[in-house]
This record gives sequence, C-alpha cells and structure tokens, in this order.
Amino acid sequence: MKTRVLLFLTVACLKLHAQNNVSDSITEAKLKEAKKYLMGIGIPKDETQAFSLYNQLAQTGNPKAMNILGKLYAKGIGVISNENNAFYWFTKATQNGIVEGWYNIALLYKENVNAPDFEKAFKYFDTAANHGDEQSIYAIAYMHYKGLGCQQDYNKAASLFKKGAVSGRANSMYFYGLCWRNGYGLSTNQDSAKYWLQKSAKKGYKMAINELATKEGENNNIQARTLSAKLKNDFLTKNSSLNKFQKIEVNNSSKVVTGEFEGYLIRYDWSGQYAISSSKLQLKLFNQNGQLSGQWIENDTINLRLNAHLNSSSIVFNDMEYNRKDHYNMKKGKNYSFKNANLQWSQNKDTMFLIGNIQMFSIKQNEPDKPIFISLKRYVGKPDVTKGEITTLTPLKDEVNAYPNPFVNTITVDFVLKQKSDVQIHLETLDGRIVYEKKSGMLESGAYTFPLYLKNLSSATYLLKVFYGKTIHTTKVVRL
Repeated sequence: MKTRVLLFLTVACLKLHAQNNVSDSITEAKLKEAKKYLMGIGIPKDETQAFSLYNQLAQTGNPKAMNILGKLYAKGIGVISNENNAFYWFTKATQNGIVEGWYNIALLYKENVNAPDFEKAFKYFDTAANHGDEQSIYAIAYMHYKGLGCQQDYNKAASLFKKGAVSGRANSMYFYGLCWRNGYGLSTNQDSAKYWLQKSAKKGYKMAINELATKEGENNNIQARTLSAKLKNDFLTKNSSLNKFQKIEVNNSSKVVTGEFEGYLIRYDWSGQYAISSSKLQLKLFNQNGQLSGQWIENDTINLRLNAHLNSSSIVFNDMEYNRKDHYNMKKGKNYSFKNANLQWSQNKDTMFLIGNIQMFSIKQNEPDKPIFISLKRYVGKPDVTKGEITTLTPLKDEVNAYPNPFVNTITVDFVLKQKSDVQIHLETLDGRIVYEKKSGMLESGAYTFPLYLKNLSSATYLLKVFYGKTIHTTKVVRL
C-alpha cells in the first residue's frame, strides 16, 4: 500500500514539474516575442504590440514583465506615459524579487521633469544598492559626488566609484579618474587619473575621451582661485576661508537696488571648496513695482535680456535659458536655466556692493548645477542707465536681435520700430516651410520684446523673419 502511495506521489510530482516547465517555456517564449516587437528584432518594430504582451504577462504575475511594463509606462512607449502606473508595476516587481525595480523607482523621482525629488531618489537607489544592484551603487556614488538628496561627500563618492571601476563599469572608471585628477576625496595623482580615464575611454565612454583631451582637470584654475580670494578680502567677507564658496543669507532682497553693476561670477566645485572658473559679469537692473528687467552680460560674449520678480527672500528669473561652454562642454556648451538669485546689497561711501548666490539648473541632467557666487559693485556717482525706458540699456546693433542663439526652448526677439507698422514674425525651415507664425498687428513706433516658446521644435537651423512695413529682416537661428 505504501509503495503504491509513494509511486502515485512521484508520478504526480513529475507531472507537476513537467507542467511547470511547459508553463515556464511558454512564458519565456512570450517574453522573447514581446522583446522582438519592442526592439524590432527580426520583425517590424511594434511598441503597442510589445506593451500588450508585457501587460498580459505582468497581469499573470511574471516579475520580469512587471518591471518592463513599468519602464514602458514611465517612458510612454506603446502607451500614454503614466507615472502612477509605472510606480505601481515597479513596486510589484520589487515585491516579486526584481531588485532593479528599486532603481527604476529612484529614476522616477530623480528624472521627474516638473519636480525632481532627489531625497526620495537617493533612498530608493540606496535600497537597490544594498540588494547588490551595481547600477544603483554607481547612482549613489554620483549623488554623493554632487550632493543630490544627501550630504555632498567626495570621500564616499570615490570609495563607491572605485567599486564600480574595479568591476568594469566605464562610468565609474570615468568618475574615479576625475577624483584622482582633481583631488576629490583622494590625494591628487595624475598617473592614477590617467590610468582609469584611459580604461574608461577604451570602453568608448565619451566623457572620458573628452577629459583626456584636456590639458588639466577642472580644479586647476589658478586665476579663479586668486580672484576668489581677492573678492573675499575686498567685499564684505573677510572672515571667510580663502577660495571657499560662501552662501549669502538674504535679509533685504525687497530693497534690491537698480542700476548698472560690474564685477565677477565665480563657479565652484560641487563641495564649494574650490573655485574652478570665473567670468566678468555686468548686470543691469530696472525695477518697476517689484518686476525686474534688464541685461545679463557675461565675458562680453553672453548677452541676455532678463526678466524676474521678487519674493520674500530672492530674485526669481522668468524663463531664462542660456548656453555656455565649460571644462566638460568645450565645443557645444551646456544649456542652463536660471532659477533664483539670493542677493544682498550694502553701500560704502560712493560704492554700492551687490553680492550673493545664483542658482542655475542643468536642463539636460534635470538637476541643480554647481554653486555660483557673484560679486558686483556700482559707483553711486555713475549715471544710472536704468532710469527711463529699458531700451536705453544697450543700443541695439541692428533693428532686430534674437537671443540666445543657439536656443533650447525659448528665443526672444527684440526690435525697434522707427514708425507705426504692421508686424509679423515667422520661423521657417531653410526650404521655406513656416513652422511658427505670430501676427502682432499694428504697433506704434518704439522698442518691443517678444519671447517665442518653441518647445516642440526639432533641432535644426531656421530662418527667423520679422516683417514690418516694407521691410523683411531675416536672421539664422539654431535650435539645439
């Protein structure tokens, strides 16, 4: 009797095992089919069909499909983007043993276009890293390196980058090389820096290739360091340590003075310990009932019209973007948006000082940029160019100006009408196709400023045409 029972149980187990194997095989086959549709492997790419297959598998409890379904919802692939659904499926994936789900949840918080939450991103990266996820170990190192969602700490960053570098990750090799080159969390060692940067470059990591092409690291700008020390000694900050970024606490922003200020802008590294670059800066401010307008002129090469408003503790810039070159972006430059400025003013005899911090935001990385300190002054006896019309700030070299150029999402058009005219603005492709049109109607003589919002425009060169009277003014502009 016992023998028959054992034989029955053995047969039953073998059948169940066989059924599970068949079920697993079917699931794997469907996963492969879904991937083929998603990537276009051997068949026409069909993201909608891929989404449908992954959705079916996720609904039946497959953890891999849950994680991929979350990615599709997050990126809007084959379905309308839905962050809540993405979060739901990533969470389900983690509950079923997919560690990468924690990493993907972190990305939802870090890469949120409207309101990145770096603290929550750091939390989920850390959870995934503690479960052994290598890409999350790199992410935690990156967050420590820049101080995103955590206390900035080069020592922790270098230690974690080393782990990734030793395991063969090109991005970790690159950052580990930067730490050696600049003395960030490690003693400066150019041989070690070159070793790791070359290993990263051999794997095709473009930023490592670019870094090797530069003569020195970012933390070797003697001119910026010298200027930083001088400004700290000259302007109100004699007690601060030399070369260290100082955050200015504002208690009088509602009294921001107007006028033409001249001085310097200094950018620091992520820790705020080292001045890494400096620029001459001219700031022209015009204040009317708390609304600021004027010009931002940097190194005589970047000239932006600014618009801003005051709140209780800072100046908030309105839709200002610009492109500037730096150590890591020598050729094309990098696109930034202005967020706010904490400025403090004081007067000493015939000189007005304006010092403080400017917050800029990296558009590509969707994260705050390195800390910036500005120190400006205006001689009280100097004529105030901001009295009267804002158009008196700088004589226009031509009747039409378009800036910034190249631009990202917004380009501003300035023009001066010598007489009453009917005005139209066109943006055309080089072959004459109109992609944007603005009819301003009949305008009186005078100076005008029109910001054009062109977020859905493809990257290319366009013709900006301003029609007024019998005149057509044409300028080439570049959308990055």
